[in-house]
Amino acid sequence: MAIVTVISATKNAVSGATTQFTTTSPFVLYGDDLGWDTPVRLLRLGPSGGYRDATNEKGVIEVKDYPNMVYIDTPGTFQLIKPLTPIAASVGYEELP
Repeated sequence: MAIVTVISATKNAVSGATTQFTTTSPFVLYGDDLGWDTPVRLLRLGPSGGYRDATNEKGVIEVKDYPNMVYIDTPGTFQLIKPLTPIAASVGYEELP
């Protein structure tokens, strides 16, 4: 399956971006400078209808050998937030079979 881009790098690197996406199977998140120490945040839609920080949840694994990849073993609806920063970011995901 191909990588689906959810945040594209823009010419204006200070642009912010917020986007939602839904997955039906475990997936890998790919991104430029993606990681818990960067501005890009991953949130998961909870049962109450609000988003919560997915990086603190079980099943969200940063792949240490590949710092630009995060493995998420539970499908669901997610939100990615790239705040207004001088760091450009392009983020996408690929669902696993």
